[in-house]
Amino acid sequence: MFRFLGMLFCLAFVALLAVALVRGWVSVSWFSKESQDQAGATVSIDKNKIKEDVATVKNKAGDLQHRGDPQANLERGTETKVQGKVQAVSQKQLTLMAGDQPLTLAVAKETDIRVGGKQGTLAEIHPGDRVTVAYVTLENRHIARSLRKED
Repeated sequence: MFRFLGMLFCLAFVALLAVALVRGWVSVSWFSKESQDQAGATVSIDKNKIKEDVATVKNKAGDLQHRGDPQANLERGTETKVQGKVQAVSQKQLTLMAGDQPLTLAVAKETDIRVGGKQGTLAEIHPGDRVTVAYVTLENRHIARSLRKED
């Protein structure tokens, strides 16, 4: 039993070492001093690379945890607020001119839409209307958190 556990431990150690070398967490350099008939090795550990990889795994785990929860997805990320003139409206998206650039936004069922200070719907937004939109960018998509039609 101890032989099996010892072998399992050694195998796990070799696997971890292989991952560490491939990921760049550990580097090994060899040297020799011919004048003194010496040879050796230096092992370096890159703590910053390990921390970066751990942070990446945590972020991906968080993404998986909230993947099925649209409200949680809207609450994550940095919010950007823009004002512009509506160019086009469909059932699930809105395109507006923000400055001199068109901006297309997905409008989710969780998006807070206000028309004249009251709860509204996307059907009340028309091309030519001036709006203020707060949105987040997730997976290269702009998703509206809130949409306000100016009177």
